[in-house]
Amino acid sequence: SLTSCTCSAPGKVLLTGGYLVLEQPNAGFVVAVDARFYSTVSVMGEEKKENASEATIKVSSPQFRYEQAWTLSWTREEETHRFELLPSGKNPYVEAVLLHGIATFYKMAERESENRSKELLELLSQGLVITLEADNSFYSQQEYLKERNLDLSSESLRNIPERNISMRPMDEMRKTGLGSSA
Repeated sequence: SLTSCTCSAPGKVLLTGGYLVLEQPNAGFVVAVDARFYSTVSVMGEEKKENASEATIKVSSPQFRYEQAWTLSWTREEETHRFELLPSGKNPYVEAVLLHGIATFYKMAERESENRSKELLELLSQGLVITLEADNSFYSQQEYLKERNLDLSSESLRNIPERNISMRPMDEMRKTGLGSSA
């Protein structure tokens, strides 16, 4: 059975439009770039419990030394399941993505077959670790190069380890201007 899966999404550069595109009839122009964001979902492998109704979900970004954990619980309601993350409010954006993603996968599995939805709940009951990483192009590497007395050049940038681990928390990292669609 599948124990991990990695997906990636291209970065983007918004050439025109900005937040104006949120209002009609404004348009924007976006170009995809080769820098990517990566998301890996792995089964934690906690002991399977018969008729389990909760599991641990950890979200980790090793590049920024970030990790948070939630307890995912589910209850049967009428014809489907209701999912909830506790404690809520830690990171509302991540929580919304997790809940909508899990509910969507459950609905897809449920439409396929009752066995498929049971398999998904069994998998969830073992816990999940979601690891988020970004190519170096999304964040300034200037301080990394300076700390190592390296030239501020394209060649030096090419020699930085892939998905370089920062010594700073994410809120202190300087972005390069690339955006993500991740």
